[in-house]
Amino acid sequence: MSAISVDHRKPLPVSAPPRQTPAPVILAVIGALVAGYALWTWEAWLASGPTQITATRDPESASWWVARGYEAIMAVVVVALTIRVVRQCLQQRRLVFDAVIIIAGFFTLFWDPMVNWMQPNFMYSSQWFNLNTWVAHAPGVVNPTAGLMPQPVFIMFIYPFGLLGFSIILNYGMSVVQRRVPRINTLALLAFAYVVGVFLGFCLEAPTFLFNLWGLPGAPASLSLFANGQRYAWAEYLTTGIVFTTFAAVRYFRNDKGQTIAERGLETFKPATRTAVTIFATIAVFAMSMWALLLVQIPAGLHASPYPTNYPAHLINGLCNIPGNPNSTTPTAYGPCPGSPGFRMPVDKTFIPSTGH
Repeated sequence: MSAISVDHRKPLPVSAPPRQTPAPVILAVIGALVAGYALWTWEAWLASGPTQITATRDPESASWWVARGYEAIMAVVVVALTIRVVRQCLQQRRLVFDAVIIIAGFFTLFWDPMVNWMQPNFMYSSQWFNLNTWVAHAPGVVNPTAGLMPQPVFIMFIYPFGLLGFSIILNYGMSVVQRRVPRINTLALLAFAYVVGVFLGFCLEAPTFLFNLWGLPGAPASLSLFANGQRYAWAEYLTTGIVFTTFAAVRYFRNDKGQTIAERGLETFKPATRTAVTIFATIAVFAMSMWALLLVQIPAGLHASPYPTNYPAHLINGLCNIPGNPNSTTPTAYGPCPGSPGFRMPVDKTFIPSTGH
């Protein structure tokens, strides 16, 4: 009878597969940093006592009444969307994603005037109900007149509420296209959203440029729409489509569980943590769309054409001096606007010292 040997060696432990960090968590870290930077700046801005800029207003101009029309429409949109979103939250007993968009939209607003962090590329009219903007209080800003631009109250609401409204419109169009062309791929659907987004941006902004309610003079004049005094630069209408498309895409594309890109892979998190991660992740994605816009508009400002000599005073507001413009004769802290002959940016180490020759 043969002996039976027994192997007493312990089996080698099998290591568990590495746990991957969900993409929304990584985005949420970025979003938290973005929110912190914004809140720091806004706190300093509010502590400084922001005021309404009214010195250059012209109530006799047609632009005054156009601004009132825009503000009235926005008031209706804010009320309608607030009722819609609150009702959805109550019905579903949770923070629905449209509410997340509204919250993230407020932080997206932060980047709107940052195109002027280095030089006055963009101008808002004082015809709007406004407060002077917060750019001057943001760490790293070098533009000496960054805080003089009026920030329209209308714009403060268009990012959280207006862009949600445009996303709803775009999502409706995307769903129609997908029903009619079931095999359409994601890239083609995004291209459709971008084209329609550029069109919606045109519908929103064309009257504001034509009535000098805002302008982007700090950009090359080539490929601009309208006359020089109301020019609608390509750096504006092409980049607006990026922001519209991003909002619409984040809201539209979902997995088989109905989760957006900011909600996926968070099933093991507690509900409150899951909601917080989703909010900060959405803040990050929307901020990235604005960074894309700024990465076009700020460099475009370095190649600005001469600013229009017929800009009204309510659009200039002392941001810089436009040579030949009768509404821009008072010396400013910035000096000549970008695009002026012999322009040098008035920040440290940008002036070429005179040698006396």
